[in-house]
This record gives sequence, structure tokens and C-alpha cells, in this order.
Amino acid sequence: FKIQEKQTQLQNLADRIQALDVKAQEEKNKAENRLAPTLAITGEQAAIDRAIAVKQLGLNAQFQALKGNLQLANDFVDKAVKAEFDPIKEQLDIKLQNLDLVSGMSDLTPKEKRMREARKMNVELALEGMKQKKAETEAIRKLTINAIAQGADQATQDALENSTSLEQATRI
Repeated sequence: FKIQEKQTQLQNLADRIQALDVKAQEEKNKAENRLAPTLAITGEQAAIDRAIAVKQLGLNAQFQALKGNLQLANDFVDKAVKAEFDPIKEQLDIKLQNLDLVSGMSDLTPKEKRMREARKMNVELALEGMKQKKAETEAIRKLTINAIAQGADQATQDALENSTSLEQATRI
């Protein structure tokens, strides 16, 4: 790895991280200027912050991998994956708890019980799908930082970063 190329990649990542801050501020200002209840705007701004944080953590993982700090890079990957998927898991868990509360009601008709069971099955399937996607995302991101640490060129890094499946990433 040439030192000049490595410095260029580090600067590129630093610029991308900084650009995300600007993008977040623009999106939050846009949300604030809409005609909507304050609570809706606040929720939208929190979602923007979370999405940007996930991207920045991923870029920080790449930055640290380029510098040779694999442990720190892996920590950033873990934090990014948690930040991306834990809120989804929490929402699905709450839906399951609510459905379990409803199942304890004795005045449900057989049709309502079947509907509740169907909804519960759908939520459980969504939860399982989310867990699989989380594991796959984490594996792709760790594959990416390992490739960076081993000196992968920018095209390979970009291809790994944009992979939509682990199978696709492992073919790169």
C-alpha cells in the first residue's frame, strides 16, 4: 500500500464523514420547516440523526481499518449494526408483547383469536428476518474492514460497501 494512496483514502473517508454532518443538518432543517406537529418533526429529526450515525459509524470503522486499528474498527461495526437494528427489534418486541396481552383477554371471538395469531406469526417472521439481515450486514461490514486492512483498492472497498448480500460480498 502506497503511503500517498492511503492518505488519500483516509482524507476521502474524513470528508465523507464530515459531509454526512452537513447532510444531516440540511435534512433536519427541511423537516423543521414543514407544517407538522412538533412531535412529528422531532421524531423525524431523531430518525435522521440515527441514520446518519449508522453511516458515520460504518465510515469510522473503515477509517480505523485503514489505519490498522482492527479492534477499534470491529467495535465501530458492532456499534453501527446495533444502532441500525436494535430500534427495529425493539419495535417488533413491543408488538409481540402487545399481541400477548391481547391473547390473555377472555372475551376474544374465535375469529379475533385467529387474527391475533396471524399477526403474531407475521411479527415473529419479521423479527426472524431482521435477525438474519442484522447478521448478514455485520458479516459484510466486517468483511469490508478486513479487506481494507489487507490493502484492498478503492473499487473493491466500494463494491463491498455496496453489497446487498453476503454471497455477493464474498464473490468480490
